[in-house]
Amino acid sequence: SIQKYQANSHDCYKEAASMLQKGCKELTIKQEEKIQYAVRLTMCEVATANMNVPTSCSQANPPSACVEALAQVPQLWTSYSGYFREVMAMCYAVRHQIERELVESLFYNLTLAQLVNTNLLQQHAQDMSALHAQELATLASVSKAQDDLKSHATELGKWAAGMVKDVGGMSEEMGKVARSVNEIDRVQKQVQLALRASKEEVGKWVEGVREDTVALRHGLQVVAQDVSKHFQQQQQAQESMQLLMVRVVHCDSDEKHVSLDVRCLRAGGNCTSLQRNLVAYLEPYYDPRTPQLFAHLPCIQS
Repeated sequence: SIQKYQANSHDCYKEAASMLQKGCKELTIKQEEKIQYAVRLTMCEVATANMNVPTSCSQANPPSACVEALAQVPQLWTSYSGYFREVMAMCYAVRHQIERELVESLFYNLTLAQLVNTNLLQQHAQDMSALHAQELATLASVSKAQDDLKSHATELGKWAAGMVKDVGGMSEEMGKVARSVNEIDRVQKQVQLALRASKEEVGKWVEGVREDTVALRHGLQVVAQDVSKHFQQQQQAQESMQLLMVRVVHCDSDEKHVSLDVRCLRAGGNCTSLQRNLVAYLEPYYDPRTPQLFAHLPCIQS
């Protein structure tokens, strides 16, 4: 695993492990990158064993030239092919930790968004309570205005009766009537203005609450979609890893061709699909010049 290279006291292994971790941040690794990582680890092993490094494996030459040089030395080729196989397994281990941290971060953001939404709903509830109190105050003011109207109407009746009884004071009483009528009109206008203002304010508040609710609902849907997407990506990565977990149970006597019998690791799996994936995965390892390439695989001779 990649941890054993990170814990190695040799700086070469630590640098190779660090480079591999950076390259494994994507779900797929290019063939050239896998070759580069395998060559780097092989050179670390050569340096540790104080063996001669092929001249084609210097940093000035491309990795493909170094691979051709390693193919000429069975011991070095065995080391290279072993590291090449381990690259994908190490990358899947690194991706598992990265995906786990990403999902934890998404859950944290979702929880934080829920807390913010809860605070907003509490604030809306407080605003609603304050608005309700304001409406009660407005209704009390309207009730008082109605009482005033009744009082003015009573006075108007008294003044009308006085006018009938005292024709001589008609002019004065008419003035009182006119003032009472004006006062009634003024109070009625105030009541109408108060009711109109209260209705407009309530309408604005309700519209604001509706817009905020729509925005909050959209934000929660976006966060939920991100979480679902990353769960699907993690599941795809795990299924790809399971496709590589197969077992070779038979080799031809000349070891130049391999017949494979794969075991499905999941109930109801498609073994034919798994076999095709294994053949595609092992094909880069085979070289007719070096039949020892498959010596490391657990086989039962026919």
